[in-house]
Amino acid sequence: MMEDAIKPKLTKEDIKAIRYQYRTGYILSAMLFLIGLFMVFVFKAYPLTDINKLNINELILFGFAMALFSLLVSYVINRKYISDIRNGVKKQEIRLIQKKQSKQDYEAGSGTLYIDQEMKGRIRYDIIVNNIPYRVDRSFFLNCNEGDEVLFNFAPRSNFLINVELKKI
Repeated sequence: MMEDAIKPKLTKEDIKAIRYQYRTGYILSAMLFLIGLFMVFVFKAYPLTDINKLNINELILFGFAMALFSLLVSYVINRKYISDIRNGVKKQEIRLIQKKQSKQDYEAGSGTLYIDQEMKGRIRYDIIVNNIPYRVDRSFFLNCNEGDEVLFNFAPRSNFLINVELKKI
């Protein structure tokens, strides 16, 4: 069940959640920069021919070009999140909870250190909306019921799901 989207202001917690999504752009661009510089230094240290020998000015120029390319990659990946924060609003959609489920979930790799080790487990709480499970915390899970309306808060440009909250009556 969808109603017209309401656009309230972003809170500090919402901005923090959106900024946390920057990490992909930062990590990928840093990796590209480091790999590019590593390749240049390998070619400088072990030239295959006389053509591959680079002087210091070419190394500096290539390092500068790699830095610009890395910044461009970071901006392209993060531009939608940046735009969402600048706009300062979020999009809310009202949806119905179809089903609730809780199940035992185990930490990956936690049972392989030694023989007869118990795997670290925890209970995972999900609500199912439009046949898609969404992980929620325990208090949210206990306070909602099947058939309740919930608010999904999205960043409008990136469509990042900021959070899910119970609709207040």
